Amino acid sequence: MLRTDMSNWRAVITGEQNPEGDVELECEWGKENQRNILVNNTQVMVSREYYMKFISDRWILPNTTVHNMTILWEEVPQWLSTVGRTYLKYMPMVKYWFVKTATPWEVTLEPKKNWIENSYQMCMKTKTNDTVDFFIVMQDQELKVTDIPLPVNTTFLKKPLPTIVRSWLKPNITLIPKPTVCNITSKGLFTTFDAVRFNYTMPGTCPHVVARDCSTDERFTVLLQNVTLREEYDTVKTGLKSIVYVLKTKVELETKLESDLTTKKLEIKVNGQKVLENWKYIPKPEIEIEDTNTTIKRNATHITLLSGQGLTVIMSADELLVNVTHRHWNTTCGLCGNNDGEKTSEFRTPWSKQPTHVTNATKFGLSWLVQGDDCLDQGCNLKKYVSLPINLITDEPILIGTKKAACFSVEPVFYCPKECEPIPRVDVFPGSRYEAEKIAVEVGFSCLRTSDPLVQYNKMEDMVYNTKTVDIVKEIEVPHKCHCQNTCLTESKTKW
Repeated sequence: MLRTDMSNWRAVITGEQNPEGDVELECEWGKENQRNILVNNTQVMVSREYYMKFISDRWILPNTTVHNMTILWEEVPQWLSTVGRTYLKYMPMVKYWFVKTATPWEVTLEPKKNWIENSYQMCMKTKTNDTVDFFIVMQDQELKVTDIPLPVNTTFLKKPLPTIVRSWLKPNITLIPKPTVCNITSKGLFTTFDAVRFNYTMPGTCPHVVARDCSTDERFTVLLQNVTLREEYDTVKTGLKSIVYVLKTKVELETKLESDLTTKKLEIKVNGQKVLENWKYIPKPEIEIEDTNTTIKRNATHITLLSGQGLTVIMSADELLVNVTHRHWNTTCGLCGNNDGEKTSEFRTPWSKQPTHVTNATKFGLSWLVQGDDCLDQGCNLKKYVSLPINLITDEPILIGTKKAACFSVEPVFYCPKECEPIPRVDVFPGSRYEAEKIAVEVGFSCLRTSDPLVQYNKMEDMVYNTKTVDIVKEIEVPHKCHCQNTCLTESKTKW
């Protein structure tokens, strides 16, 4: 273990258990200070400022078993030394008074010199089949409590301490990780399973992978996209739409407007069929999908999807919550993260066989965008270019020195398909003067010198150009929508 604010500071803990079950733990910490010290009459080489040692051993005698625990130290920080001295000064009397007044046990506190310097010893000795004696030896005092009754036979104390601890804890303690929750609002605020918060504007109505079971089982996928409900003069009313795939079942949860064109409501479809349309008049508004062990419930404000696959989705008109159980620890992917408890590696993209990390929230969000079937797809007609030719975003000639060059992005980029044009942000909502939010990322391009860049672009149209060399960096504005002619080239989408 190290401290980032002190490059020379280290903490080292080593432990050893011998075949008899005796345990020794040594801890060194602080700045480097290599020297020999005397611990329990034994020379020890240490490499740090401070040193402590913990020893647990036992002796099995004909009529008794003794467990002994000893804490030794050579040099400790000033604050710890002060706390220790205060403890050793006052606690013996406190313990003596408490045991004397609160229990019927025999207790004595008497002067006694500890033969081990800088140490604190605790000793437990069996006396009969159901009683033990307990000793605490400090520097110059000994606290003795005798005839302490135990609820079990004392023969278990013949076992080593690690075995006793394991046998007592194993049947009684089960660690169950708390279910984790991912939260997304219609304002573009995301909170991942590992509590990392970021802002991201989803382009247009393009769906995104929010959470997916990325294990080999692939039990579920949760998608999310924006929907436009109403365009007014200077505002646009929007909502959310989530598509949940549980095994082979497709559930759509979509925000709609009531007849007053103001109040939001939620619509449910299962495998394309509307359900619970008149839910206000159903005594128990819920349905069950038997094949997937999934139940859908709703009330006046939200819909709850409960799946036996370890997934819960709760959606209102402006918020989505995804809850996964501990079985999906470190197996999820998508905008909700990988659910591994680590915040530093949250922004993982699916753009390579080995998951890569980015530091930019917009790049992370775009990496989980699901492109449409083709350039005429009404939901999302953006295309993922594995290596985007720079001539699609600018007509300016690129020069390397004095020679023309053809440049390709070194990372995937979402942009309009060929023969399509980005719709300006002011025209994304034609029924309103409201301007869509700008979505821009900086992308590196690698360039090749050539006498005719256009020939090079056509020649390398389908090439994956992921060389590490970055010659120029360009800001690319990702369109919300693209305007395409009916004659545009249709291309099947890449599997997300």
